[in-house]
Amino acid sequence: MPRERREYPIASIATSLGEVQVSFLGRDQATVEARRDHPITVNRVAIAVSLRLGEYGAGFELSRSKEGQPDYNALRGYRSGPYEPSPSARRRILDVIPAAVQAFGVANPAVLRDAELAKLNNQAVYLELEIADLEKQLGEKRAELNVVEARERGL
Repeated sequence: MPRERREYPIASIATSLGEVQVSFLGRDQATVEARRDHPITVNRVAIAVSLRLGEYGAGFELSRSKEGQPDYNALRGYRSGPYEPSPSARRRILDVIPAAVQAFGVANPAVLRDAELAKLNNQAVYLELEIADLEKQLGEKRAELNVVEARERGL
């Protein structure tokens, strides 16, 4: 019986900036959101934010680029209107939110375990689907080979 995809654990975490929703995508990956309808407050300014965090051995931090540098594209913040958060607001977000996610993970290891199990399960689901597709292609190629061999024998 094929596996079914599992949902990743989601937690609401209170921070000094406000509440954020965290989706744990494995033991070492998380996405954090505070949407426009429930923004955080940084320096008295309401900001909707989205972050990608990774755990690289010293706690959750902003995701890194392939070169190992902080990926500043992993932090998106929006004030009302077309304004980006100020550099000081971005620094404050990066000081507070990753630390809150790390503290939550330390206090709730079962959530990280469930996230890792969901990640591994979902990888297995993907691989099973890929294998089924390859087996179908293999069957089609074998049928094609049988036709070619039959034509060859007929000559």
